[in-house]
Amino acid sequence: NTIQLFLNIQIRNDFGINIEAVDNIGNNGLILAANNGHIDIIEFLLDHTSLDINGRNKFQETSLIRASFKGHITIIRYLLTKGADIELLDRNGDDAYEVAKNGNNKSCVQLLEEFYKLNNKIRTPKQTFVTMNDETDAKFEL
Repeated sequence: NTIQLFLNIQIRNDFGINIEAVDNIGNNGLILAANNGHIDIIEFLLDHTSLDINGRNKFQETSLIRASFKGHITIIRYLLTKGADIELLDRNGDDAYEVAKNGNNKSCVQLLEEFYKLNNKIRTPKQTFVTMNDETDAKFEL
């Protein structure tokens, strides 16, 4: 399956077909490969295309966020070594760490925590602010 996908990408590349195209929700090949655990496709795309490692779909998800959601620790590690931005947030305000935590991907959470520490980054947990008015209570998350 992975080999077939790789061959399809290579053939399309050789014949001038746009392998940087996106699907109907904005997923490029890098996001799809990260979501499906295809490290070899990710390596190929990063080496042979101009796809942005931090490219986003319509939900503001990146390849790192999708890999974190699915628990693909090898892909998370690879993307981080290639410069993926660990601090980007999806449309729900969640970063890769939060997505991995919500998915109960403990080894991914640990890897992301270690990356934050090694790179002297400070992770600010999601904060909840509550405002009240006379008619309704509204809750906003940042």
